[in-house]
Amino acid sequence: MAVTPEYNRSFPSSLKTAIDWFVDEWRAGPVGLVSHGGASGDLRAVEHLRRVFVELLAVAVRDTVIFPCCRTSSTTTASRSTPRAAARPPAA
Repeated sequence: MAVTPEYNRSFPSSLKTAIDWFVDEWRAGPVGLVSHGGASGDLRAVEHLRRVFVELLAVAVRDTVIFPCCRTSSTTTASRSTPRAAARPPAA
């Protein structure tokens, strides 16, 4: 399983280093691809990874899991709600 964000319209170099380091473990095995991030769901990174795994003789699973616009919303929600709560008049 490879989980990746998109970096410069591809996958990060740290992921490529990890793939290269364990090249024998990837050979002839199935690979699931998961991406997260921008509006496109970082599909470009997944498509580049598919080509890398083909060269390693690994079998990329055809279906891909994508989480578009994946962000941590707990901090943004809290920061937005605090000023609104402070602006309300006190209850009588």
